[in-house]
Amino acid sequence: MKLKKKIINGIEVIYIPVKKYKHMMLAINFFSEADAQTFNERNMVLDLLENHNYKFKTSDQLNLHLDMLYGARLKSFVFNKGDLMANNFNLKFVNKKYLNDEENLIESAFLFLKDLIYNPKTYRQLLTQKATDEVVQEAYELLQTLSQDKASKAYFHYMKSISNQEKNTLIFPNKEYLKQITNHSITKVYQSLIQKDLMKIYVIGDIDELELDKVIEDTFSDRKDSISIDHISLSHDYNPRETPQEIIEYDDVSISRIFLGYRLPITNNKRDLEIMILLNIIIGGYSQSKLFTVIREKMQLVYYIYSMYDHNNSLLTINFELAPKDENKAIEGVKEIISDVRIGRITKEEIALAKNYLIKYYKSSADSLSGLLQLNILSDMDKEDGFVLEDKINSIMTISKEELTEVANRLFLDTVFRFIKKDDVDE
Repeated sequence: MKLKKKIINGIEVIYIPVKKYKHMMLAINFFSEADAQTFNERNMVLDLLENHNYKFKTSDQLNLHLDMLYGARLKSFVFNKGDLMANNFNLKFVNKKYLNDEENLIESAFLFLKDLIYNPKTYRQLLTQKATDEVVQEAYELLQTLSQDKASKAYFHYMKSISNQEKNTLIFPNKEYLKQITNHSITKVYQSLIQKDLMKIYVIGDIDELELDKVIEDTFSDRKDSISIDHISLSHDYNPRETPQEIIEYDDVSISRIFLGYRLPITNNKRDLEIMILLNIIIGGYSQSKLFTVIREKMQLVYYIYSMYDHNNSLLTINFELAPKDENKAIEGVKEIISDVRIGRITKEEIALAKNYLIKYYKSSADSLSGLLQLNILSDMDKEDGFVLEDKINSIMTISKEELTEVANRLFLDTVFRFIKKDDVDE
C-alpha cells in the first residue's frame, strides 16, 4: 500500500488506508538521536506520563477513560533503529462507522493522547519529585529482577560486554547513569521530546482523510522548531575488534549459558538486511535450522540453541544452554556450522524452508492492524513509500545462495561470552 504523507501545522502526518478492519490505530511518534546519557530518561518518560497525569490522576481513571472510548487500548513503548530513537504512543479504537453514537470517536482519541502526552503532573514547571523517584525505583527493581533471573542476567551482561567498544552504548537500565537522574534531568528530556523531537502522526484503518486533517489541525499546535533526523544513522556504529574477546562470568548456576556474538560490518544496504534476516533463520532462527538440527538433535550437546539477528546493532547472537562438560565441543560445533555456510554448504531445501518461514512471518504481521502499522512505520523510517506484502515476498524469493554465502563471509566473531559455574574452570 502507498503511504499518504502531508504536513499539518508543522507535523508530519502519514495515513495508511486499509479497509478490512473494524478498528483504527493512531500512533504518535517522537523521533530523536539516541544518546547513552539520556537513554534512561527516554525509556522512563513513557511510564511517567501514563502514571502521573494531571487529568488521569490514577491508573483506574486512565483505564476508565479507555473504557469510555469503547474499550480503546493504549500501548506506549520505545524502540530504536540504529542511532534513531522513537518514543511511541499507540491507541487502538473502534472505527466510528461501526458505532451507533453521536460522539466523534476519532476526535476523542486524539484528545486523549494529547492529554496523556502534554499534561503530566508538574510542580514549579518541573515533573514532580514523586514521579521521578517512582520511575527511578522501577529501573532499580528491573536491574534487581535481571540479577535474580539467571537467563536474563546472562543476556544482559553479554550485551554490555559486546557493547563495550561502541561509540554510544544504548542499554536500559544503564546503572552508570541512573544515579544522575533528577526531576530536573527528566524534565529536560521530556521538554526536548515534546518541543524539539521530530513528531510524526500515523493513522491506519478505513480513513476519512478530510476529517482527520481537520481533527489534527484543531488538536495540535505548530511545531516549526522540530529537529531533522536525516543525518541520523539507521545502523548503530561500533568499533570492530582486531580479535574476538572471550569473557567468562561466574555465578551460582547449574548449567552453562554461552553467547557467541557475530558482527556484520556496518552497511546501509537494505538488501544486506533482508539477506541477513533469511541467513539467521537458516543458521538458528527456527526449529529446522542448522544449529537446532545438528548441535541439539544430532550431536545432542545442548538443552536448547537458537540465533537472533539484531539489525540495529548489526549483531548475530547465537545462544545456547548446556552441561558444563560440553561447552568447548558445542562452541566448536557452532563455529564449524558458520564455516560451512560461508563455503556454501546450504541445500536448496534449507533455503526454501527458511524462505517459507520468513514469508509466513510477514503474512502474519501484515494480517494484524498493529503489525501492519509497525511494518509501515519501519518502511517510512527507511524513506520508502510503504510496506507492500507482495513486493516483500518477491524480494525474499529472489535471494540466491550466492548472496547468502557472500553476506556470511562478511560476518566476523566479536565475542564469546560464558556464563558458568565457578568450578567449570577446572574441568
